[in-house]
Amino acid sequence: MKVQLKIKLIHDGELLIEGASLQEIISALNEIGIDLNKLLYFEEKASIKNKMPNTSNLFELTDRGPVPIADLDNLSIREAILLTLYGAYLLQRKGMRAAQIIDILKERGLPSSTSSFYARIAELRKDGLILKEGDSWKVTRKGIDFIRDKVLLKLQTKYK
Repeated sequence: MKVQLKIKLIHDGELLIEGASLQEIISALNEIGIDLNKLLYFEEKASIKNKMPNTSNLFELTDRGPVPIADLDNLSIREAILLTLYGAYLLQRKGMRAAQIIDILKERGLPSSTSSFYARIAELRKDGLILKEGDSWKVTRKGIDFIRDKVLLKLQTKYK
């Protein structure tokens, strides 16, 4: 019996692997450094990401910067700050001043003091999720991954 494994590639291609058994295919992939379990995990993670909310519906671009229009009730202050900076990254490809972020989130009704916002910004910087360039804060690659893996999924579950 012949077994075929078809893998869809990102750019509309397809990889076809044939073998006498599934175990033979798995062994052949392992020999060239491909772990089928990791591929399957990646596929599962990719399918979850495809179900995430449309990020264009998460922000409204104003003269003060991007304002998160998603319901922030289930987000922590840290997550709300990251989401706001993510909006600046997506919509403007730039950062935001701390005062801008704080004004936007206070206007959105987040119940926190100004000093608490600054403390959360310092924590996010320490954790490598944001960085300061000049007088602006920007989300890092690590921060973007955190938003996509945690925050957007949290928002998605809220709207199910």
